[in-house]
Amino acid sequence: MVKGVIVAKPQKAERKVLSVKDAARLIYHLRPRSEEEIIEENLTEHMLNVINDWRLFILLQMFAGLRPIECCRLQIKDIHIEEETPYIYIGHEVAKGRLGGVNDRQVELHPLMVKYLRAFVDFSKGEEFVCKRTYGYYVMMSKDFYARAGVSHSHDVLRHSAASYFYASGMTSDECSRRLGHGIAVANNHYRNKQVTKQEAEQYFALTFAKAKEILTETNSQNADEQTENINIEKEKGRKTLEKVKDILELQGKENLAKKI
Repeated sequence: MVKGVIVAKPQKAERKVLSVKDAARLIYHLRPRSEEEIIEENLTEHMLNVINDWRLFILLQMFAGLRPIECCRLQIKDIHIEEETPYIYIGHEVAKGRLGGVNDRQVELHPLMVKYLRAFVDFSKGEEFVCKRTYGYYVMMSKDFYARAGVSHSHDVLRHSAASYFYASGMTSDECSRRLGHGIAVANNHYRNKQVTKQEAEQYFALTFAKAKEILTETNSQNADEQTENINIEKEKGRKTLEKVKDILELQGKENLAKKI
């Protein structure tokens, strides 16, 4: 390095945040595949076999803001589902940090998660961990999952999205940092995204299987309408082009050719 020359640090790339539509695509692809309509009030053993530890691995990141490695370390005893405000406890042995303090936290649960976690806990009596396979397995499954859903992703995108929507929902910096296991300055710097609106946050945290299907159906309908409109525009452009060609031919005294167009 040349003495006296100050080299500017490269700016960090903006953290990717899922749009509500992309979040809906992920939720839709978590649905039980064998049922055409999702009856979310009724859980059967069959549905529990589908909404299994892999699905919870995604939901815990997406709505609770857990890190992937925290999902794999989370124990069933850390799920406090019967409290007035259900929550999961993230201790220092689960969190990224090895010491206590800011990384020890309680994370309140999204309504969609409460239902399945309650059933999952009952169904998994005698088990120790929520996620029963290796971290590498879930990473591999995640790549395939994003590809099938048609959603581009980056590292920790689900956690980053949850954090940004926490802020946009009106949650205070203190509450956001507590949920995420960061200091306030770090959480503000990493996750406060001005492009995410409060309305989008409300839509994000209101997602259910049925709501995701509704959003995607509406999106597909809008896309079909746009495609039809684009086709009509192109047809009109073609018609006007032919009219111009006919006018030119007529001016050149080639009426016979013009009539054939």
